[in-house]
Amino acid sequence: MYSEKEDKLNKKLDEMFGELSKKVNATLNVLVIGKVSSGKSSFLNAFFDAEKDKPKFKVGAKSGETTKVQITKIGKNIKVIDTPGLEDINKSNSLETKNFIEEEGVDIGILVLSGSADASQKEQYEYLKQHAEKVFIVLNKADTFSEENLNIVLQQWKEQLGLSPDEKIYPVVSRGYDPKDKEVFRGQEYEIEVDEFGRPKLVKGIEEVRNDILNFLEKNGKDLILIKELKDKRKKAIATITTACVSAAGAAFVPGSALYIGVIQATAIATLSYIYTGEMINKSQAVSMVGVFVAENVGTSLFLIVKSFLPPTGVLDIAAATIALTITAAMLTAVSKLYSMGYTLDDKEELLTIFENLKKTIKGEMKNADKKDLTNPELYKKIIANILLNKKI
Repeated sequence: MYSEKEDKLNKKLDEMFGELSKKVNATLNVLVIGKVSSGKSSFLNAFFDAEKDKPKFKVGAKSGETTKVQITKIGKNIKVIDTPGLEDINKSNSLETKNFIEEEGVDIGILVLSGSADASQKEQYEYLKQHAEKVFIVLNKADTFSEENLNIVLQQWKEQLGLSPDEKIYPVVSRGYDPKDKEVFRGQEYEIEVDEFGRPKLVKGIEEVRNDILNFLEKNGKDLILIKELKDKRKKAIATITTACVSAAGAAFVPGSALYIGVIQATAIATLSYIYTGEMINKSQAVSMVGVFVAENVGTSLFLIVKSFLPPTGVLDIAAATIALTITAAMLTAVSKLYSMGYTLDDKEELLTIFENLKKTIKGEMKNADKKDLTNPELYKKIIANILLNKKI
């Protein structure tokens, strides 16, 4: 009977790791169009989380250089084709863009606008809609408008582009990547400060457009390959851990659940490893890591295994779900914290120390949980976010 369960476990592991492997080996093609003066390169640097002093896209190019198509590879899986406005594309550039689209396809189209509404940009928008799976529109240099004027300009752009009321234009500021950029205070120029990840602090509005793009990519199984290129991994880690906790707690109410909970935990560990390192550990390594934690929790693990062979009993189910949640949340949050501190999964002593401390913290948060709480992802999200972000969300 147990060997039959192990066989089901291996099949489920193969299935989930197969799906994960498809995600991390996917490709993402981004086509960006905008006038020469729209600040595309600065926007792309901000979007891809570049450090101020290590831009991924050249800013402040000389006259004539910005009228060329630029194809940039980000990591192993992402290609960005940065194209001038259609009126700036010469015949050879048009052919290069066309070949890229026909041979590789376009997942995301981004139209970068700046300044007052311009009817000529509608052609750019229609071009992107025709060739990209999904189009996002940003109004760069939004700080050049007052708040009142910005709303007027956004509405004018919507009218010129023929957008429906529910279609969105994202106002953004991507200053800081051009060496000439300075912060001005009371008439005095200052160097632009950077945040803990080396990104210019003057960047604004990028996170909103990036989050919406990530939400779209998640539906197509391509969000992970973008996330691994970003500096701050914590929000995706929170989402990954939350999803695993929901699945583990829910599985605890089903007979025969213990081994499936292990599959959930192993897959989440592999996902977190990819998010933080850009490399996916294999199935055996992930299962081995689950074993490291199980060895530290023989009593609770045994309880879950015994429970998995029993029919639903109500009180026992809630107890099992609480244990499943606590162990899963502590385990995965420990993995995330370990990576964010610069360690690797080989640092097992440090990992288990973090795990034991987190287990106590999470257990305390869960002591009054009932069945309704155990099916509420917001509960896990708040607990995990407090730990990883050091604040409530």
